[in-house]
Amino acid sequence: MVSERELRDIYQMRVVLKSLAARLSVRNACCAQVATLVATAEELHLVYAGHAIVPFLRAKARSFEALFAGASNEVAAVSLGTNNRAAAMTVEQIEDASAAAMRALLHGNQADVAT
Repeated sequence: MVSERELRDIYQMRVVLKSLAARLSVRNACCAQVATLVATAEELHLVYAGHAIVPFLRAKARSFEALFAGASNEVAAVSLGTNNRAAAMTVEQIEDASAAAMRALLHGNQADVAT
């Protein structure tokens, strides 16, 4: 089982990598990729509200695919996609941390797009 400290450390690094991927996506993505990223982030927010894990995980996977397609950075994609220690977290921990991180990412992405 992952300790609270380890969980905090994992998500601290994931937030940094997601933020970097968002900035790269804003810089590198074409209009269609940005539209897909926004749509998948909205979908993720909606399915999170329903508290159903399978639709949430599918929406999360689509949002990451869109994010990394726009970012054009394979290292970030691999780093975030292969976090095996996170597999020991509870469903509630995954849902809470992931939804919060994606909401923050979307807000940060929107701010970067506006500037």
